[in-house]
Amino acid sequence: MLEILKADISHRKEIIDLLDEFVFVCCELIGKPKTKKQRTNYQNNLLDEKIMSDSSAIFLAKQDNRYIGIVTIHKIPLIRYGIYDAEIEEMFVQEEYQWSSVAQKLMDAATQWAQQNEIRSIQLKSHDLLTRAHSFYEKNGFSSYGKAFEKKL
Repeated sequence: MLEILKADISHRKEIIDLLDEFVFVCCELIGKPKTKKQRTNYQNNLLDEKIMSDSSAIFLAKQDNRYIGIVTIHKIPLIRYGIYDAEIEEMFVQEEYQWSSVAQKLMDAATQWAQQNEIRSIQLKSHDLLTRAHSFYEKNGFSSYGKAFEKKL
């Protein structure tokens, strides 16, 4: 049976494992392969801070005692309007579950959290090559807008 749960600090290992798998799969899809042995650096307190924060939520999909998906969402203040938007930072479902309802249930959990937190809109970023994901986002009411820019420091 599929269960969607809001992660707490006891889920730290499962979060890290899913995020590492997410990075590996995305890099493969966009042509920047990484080996499975390369792990993301979670040595600082940022992950723990976000797990325990009221301004972020991490939802996990669990089926048959296995963690198979994750979505992370964070509040973004829009000071000039006095409101909040939110951003989905990661959304990932293991390949064998991608054509099931897992992704939809994770998106529903993130959307419900945003509604409960009086969020005006949810944004996300996605690589141009992740077209399957784009179709899913559009099906869930997201539309493409603008262009993202980044400055590496």
